[in-house]
Amino acid sequence: MISNIKLENNFMKKTILLGLILGMGTVLQAQKGESKPDKHWYHSKPSKKNMGISLDAAYASPAAKLPSKTIIVAVIDGGVDINHPDLKDVIWHNPNEIPFNNIDDDGNGYVDDTVGWNFIGGKDGRMVQYDHIEKIRVYLRLREQFKNPTAEDTQRPGYAQYMSMKTEIEGTIVKQKAQYEGMDKFHLAYDLVYNPAETQFLKKAKLQGAMTKNGYDMLIRQAEESWKIWNNIGV
Repeated sequence: MISNIKLENNFMKKTILLGLILGMGTVLQAQKGESKPDKHWYHSKPSKKNMGISLDAAYASPAAKLPSKTIIVAVIDGGVDINHPDLKDVIWHNPNEIPFNNIDDDGNGYVDDTVGWNFIGGKDGRMVQYDHIEKIRVYLRLREQFKNPTAEDTQRPGYAQYMSMKTEIEGTIVKQKAQYEGMDKFHLAYDLVYNPAETQFLKKAKLQGAMTKNGYDMLIRQAEESWKIWNNIGV
């Protein structure tokens, strides 16, 4: 009986090994036949497989032959790397502001706004790790404005909006706090953020005994699926 089991185990090991070798051969063959995306794919037209910006078409258009003129582009987004090789020589500089003298030279309310201003950051202009959506920022501003409202304040513009937002937002806070306090080992807290690896949300969920997971695996899965789309694998 013992020798039979050993023989079966050896056969299974050889079968598994053969399967792995064949599988690797199939993968290598598939990879060999794959065509890598063009290095400058983002210059071409948008399509199902390519989220390009039509840069090549823009340079070939009649508009590209018109006389050029300098324009200033305001970037409304999550931030700009002003030291990026493609940007550092063309970043706008405020001619009315003396850099890093800690003085609001142009009197616009922003100290040392030499290349613009980070409105989503802290008072010192640096990016904050956690922020609010615009709705919450409006609510917080109104809450400060109507902190101790008088009878006259209740008739002022913005008060009705504040009361409506107060009811909605504070009700949501109570509801979500109850959900958080009800977490235990049978709950999984998932955060799409993967940097930092453990957000405040996941830390607090862990304190309640819940299982936690960040968005790193989602990032990897997106990369894998993107590669399949690029190479027409299973599409």
